[in-house]
Amino acid sequence: MILGPEVHYLCPNCNALISWLSFTSANTIGAKFYSDGKMEAPMFPNIPRLTKCYNCQTIFWLFKAKEVDYQEWVKDPNRVHPIYQSAKSLTLNELFEALEQKVYSSDKEEIYIRMRILWGYNDRVRKHESLFVESTDEHQWHENIGRLLGLIDMADENDRVLGAELNRYLGDFDRCQELLKGVVNLELEEVKKQIMKKCKEQNMGVFMMEGG
Repeated sequence: MILGPEVHYLCPNCNALISWLSFTSANTIGAKFYSDGKMEAPMFPNIPRLTKCYNCQTIFWLFKAKEVDYQEWVKDPNRVHPIYQSAKSLTLNELFEALEQKVYSSDKEEIYIRMRILWGYNDRVRKHESLFVESTDEHQWHENIGRLLGLIDMADENDRVLGAELNRYLGDFDRCQELLKGVVNLELEEVKKQIMKKCKEQNMGVFMMEGG
């Protein structure tokens, strides 16, 4: 991985400065790939598209915000805040806040948020913790999956694999297998095979892909 320059944006609500460290190249050496589509790669940094302002707590899309030149910002005597912080990914609770505030303006953006909610719950399993901790978790988990199933396009084979995986989480193994049987793209064959195996075992949990 080769790092690039810092890129700076203004919070659209209070003009606090938020930055992220860009990179000019990255790779997936040492990466782990999971059945829910998440990749954890030490040499491929995660850039949060959605973040939260440290000053006013506004949740906003980073790349929709105004980009500014840091040197000009430093010289500006009228700048509102003298410090800045790096953009951070939202916590599980903050992702639910984003849904409540309807910060999304398209199905694609809502899917982005809901996939990260899915990953947030599954991270507990990846850490060998309980999937449900709070009393509301199970309801929110099922509701989020249901909404994702309504948003994705089953005519797209990548979405079809995701749909199969989501149905496996719900314990609907017949529907999971039905969706997988409709996947004919050879590039998805190994993923299909591994999810099908877990489905036949009636395993409802996220898992690390073999070879990933």
